[in-house]
Parts: sequence; C-alpha cells; structure tokens
Amino acid sequence: MVYENIFSPVSNLTKSPVKSGGFCQITLFKKEDVLNWPLIDPITGLLNTAVDLKPGGAFYFIEATEKDKTFLEEEKFSDAGPFFDMLVTSQLGGNSINNTLSLGAMIFHEWGIIVDDRDGNQRLIGNKDSCATLQHGYTSGDISSSRIRKLKWTWQNSLLAPIYSGGEFLISIGGTIVVASCLTLIMRFQVGHPDAHSNPPVMLDGEDELTRAMFANKRLLVLADGIALPCDDGSGDINWTGLLNRHIIKTLASDTVQFFGAASQDEIIEIYVVD
Repeated sequence: MVYENIFSPVSNLTKSPVKSGGFCQITLFKKEDVLNWPLIDPITGLLNTAVDLKPGGAFYFIEATEKDKTFLEEEKFSDAGPFFDMLVTSQLGGNSINNTLSLGAMIFHEWGIIVDDRDGNQRLIGNKDSCATLQHGYTSGDISSSRIRKLKWTWQNSLLAPIYSGGEFLISIGGTIVVASCLTLIMRFQVGHPDAHSNPPVMLDGEDELTRAMFANKRLLVLADGIALPCDDGSGDINWTGLLNRHIIKTLASDTVQFFGAASQDEIIEIYVVD
C-alpha cells in the first residue's frame, strides 16, 4: 500500500470536544477549472495550499438549509481493495428560476467540494483524477408542506478526504466574486414585512440605514433580491464621488449599513459576514 503521508504514524484515538452536528457551508468548483491541486504537506499531513483555479474559474457558494446537511465517509471493500465512499447531502428551501437553470447546467460537470465542518475542519472532496457527481430532486410540496430541493454529491477515493487549510479563495455569490474563507448568513428579511424574528419589520420602504451591534468589526456582503451591492468601505480604493449605482456604505468598525439607494417594499435583503 502506498501512503501519501508517512510522517503521521498511527497514534492513540482520543475523545474530541463535542460540537454541533452537520457542517456550515458547501463551496463548489468545477474540476475542469482547476489549474493546480494542493499537495499534502509531508510534515503536517494537511493540504496547506489553496486550490488554484484557471483564469475565469470561480468557487460557488451553496446556501443550504440547516436541516439534512451531512458529510458521510464510509470505508467499503471490493475485489480491487478497500476504498472510501463519500456522500455530501444538503437541501435548498423554496424555489427560484435561477436555481432551476443553474442546477440544470451543473449536472454536466464534475465538482470539487470544500466542506466546512462545525468542528472547525475543512475537508476537500475531489482530486486531479476524479471529482464528485451531483444528483438532485425537487418537490413543490402540498398545501401543508414546503418546496424543497434535495442535493447529493457522491465521490469514491482510496483514501480519506484530506483536511484542507488553504485559507481564502474566491467565492461567487449574487453575481459578485468575493475573497473569503467562509461566508455566514446572519440576517435575511423582506422589506416592509414582519417575520418570526422581528415585529415590526426590520426595514420599511424608503429607509436607508440598518444598525446592529453584530455588524461592528465585520466585513459584510449585502444582497438585494439576490444581487450583491458594492461596498464603500472607506478605504479609498474606489472613487465613489458622483457614482449613482446602488451600493452600501460600511466601514469595518461601524455598526451601521447605509444604503445608497433606499430599501424598496417587498425586496429581500440578505446579509453575510465575510471571513
């Protein structure tokens, strides 16, 4: 048997700190977009360089519901020897034209996956030889249930999925490429409508400011009806003087998001923390 890392010998198996089950997010990339795959560091046993994509390649962020997000890794045996069967499952709530069209195109590609486990580890699914395949299904539900898309990626490999520690990478969301290692959804609401978490509504039609203590010292990504709004972060990298395109104003230390182009009735606002 060939070992990828002979510097990590067998050791005692110990109890790990208890964390909530499931994982935080799924980040995808097309196999054909990869220029260079990360290599295992023979000292640490970790993938300590990032997946290097070809020009024009991007990582895609999947905003899955909290329910049924699982990563399964199971050893199996065949006449050719042992292997690991890996399964990543998640589901998307609701329905949209964009999701329908995107999933219709996704079935024609093999996918590399970075899974962010709630235990703090990142696992990389896929390598230069093969990547995961996607299966998905949709139900409209009935009058007493919800619309759901169930997504499933499968991959088989002779070894466990390696631990990925490549740091920041490019994520495509809302039509914008964001440099991040993790995106965390912290707020979603519909302008002018109360929801389970806020009554009265978070914002009303025509309002242009939103203040929350949790915004302070955070980089934020704000989407309006699925479109990412550019951010004037006070860095001076962009000359915003005279620009009329819709955007937000949010410095790192500030706890307030100011909308240049006020909130409109019924539009959906989604706010992510970018790490």
